[in-house]
Parts: sequence; C-alpha cells; structure tokens
Amino acid sequence: MGGNQQHTVVTNSVPIASQLALLQGGPVHLLGGRVRGLTQATVGGETVEALGRLHCDVVFLGTNGLTPTHGLSRYCRAMTSPSGPRAVTVKRGFSASS
Repeated sequence: MGGNQQHTVVTNSVPIASQLALLQGGPVHLLGGRVRGLTQATVGGETVEALGRLHCDVVFLGTNGLTPTHGLSRYCRAMTSPSGPRAVTVKRGFSASS
C-alpha cells in the first residue's frame, strides 16, 4: 500500500485478509459471517451488521456489471443460489459504510 502510511483494511474476503496480513503494515480485519465456498467471502446478517458499525474512507467493490441506469449488478444466476442475495447485501453494506 506504499509509503510509510498505515492503513486499516476491512474485508470480507478470506484470501485477501490472509495475504494483506502478511504484507500490510497496518491492521487487517476480517468480517464475520458464513464463508461461501466458491468465493471464500463472508456473507450474511453477521457480516452486514458488522459493516453497519463501520465508517470507511475508501471502498473497493467487485461487480459483474456497471450501467448508468442500474449501477452495480451481479450475475443473475448467482441470485438464484441461497448465498447470491447475501453477497449483494454485503456489497450494499460496504457502500453504505463509506
């Protein structure tokens, strides 16, 4: 993350938290919740609740699409899986915390 600045990182990604804990000079926080097998990301009410207690200066969100009309979007097939809506809710939580 460059320079001598210390950054606090908050993520719901297990692999990102693991890598940054090794590389980053500042604290790394992994949000709680159910871990999705495919993405290794925490999702669900516990994750969203934790986000509600945070204020982030900068947020990086992953998305499958972006349009001026609909904004961020996620692949529709994922919405039919039990964890699809949970992942979208977490992204909304990150966005609201910034």
